[in-house]
Amino acid sequence: MRFKKKLAIVLCTTINQMFAVGNVLIGLKKHFSLPEDEYDIILYVNKKLDKRDENAIKSIYKNAIINIYKSPFSKSFKNSNCALMWSVMAFARYECFSLIEKYNKVLYFDTDILVQKDIIDLLNIKENMGVCFEDVNTVRGNIESMAQRFKSKKYNLDKKLFNSGVFLLNDSITNGNEIKDWLYKMSAKWIVADQPILNLAVQEFNINVYDFSDAYNRFKLSKKGTEDACIIHALYGGKFWNTNDSEEWNENNKKWIELGGTAYDPKYVENKIKEINKIAWWIPNKKLRDIYRVRMGEKYGFRWELY
Repeated sequence: MRFKKKLAIVLCTTINQMFAVGNVLIGLKKHFSLPEDEYDIILYVNKKLDKRDENAIKSIYKNAIINIYKSPFSKSFKNSNCALMWSVMAFARYECFSLIEKYNKVLYFDTDILVQKDIIDLLNIKENMGVCFEDVNTVRGNIESMAQRFKSKKYNLDKKLFNSGVFLLNDSITNGNEIKDWLYKMSAKWIVADQPILNLAVQEFNINVYDFSDAYNRFKLSKKGTEDACIIHALYGGKFWNTNDSEEWNENNKKWIELGGTAYDPKYVENKIKEINKIAWWIPNKKLRDIYRVRMGEKYGFRWELY
């Protein structure tokens, strides 16, 4: 029997967000008590990394595995609202289901999180999948509109939904590649973001889910506060790099720059947004304006946020 490593930790990003990836990894290295030789860091990126960023990542985790992600989606899907709003790289998280053939556990992280305490207890989860169910089901509208389109009574659309920004898979799932293929297929068919598709996959494949609570996926503006959380997720309340409201994130970012990683320059982004908008407003069609803004953001090295 082939030896399996205990854990893979997966992040997916466009290369202009490597400062955010570096921040997550610096926080993880600081707080995670699992011996480093027992887990791998696996990154999916859209293009070859700037050598400065690659060296900085390898300075944090010498065992980091960097993959250039090849999306299976058509050009029309890549220009759809869900791909423009969240980036095609959001769907790269589906690759986690293949990785459970090589690892006992696979842990996925969004890049807009801050690891501020040890997450070792996540590894005690025995169910197929560990997730955090949302207090406010922000994806509910997507689920309902999707249901109207494909008119299926197969799924319970009233179930509480989980956030896909942090999730854990166990190798008790034995059909990971089948699930991955289904996720890609249905994303293309229904043209929606990854989160509603993942929620429906749990029903489609009878995946046994454990709620690990928002201690491991606490939204930044949670009424509970964030001091006791192991992971803070900047889903609401602005990204850490824009709001400058987290001392630990700023400390990690300083370390990233010391390691030689490329820095986020908010003034540069602000000026480019102004330049792009001057031209975009002359484009009469909103969809074409959105495509132009997103593609120009990619050209100048930042992600255009449509929402």
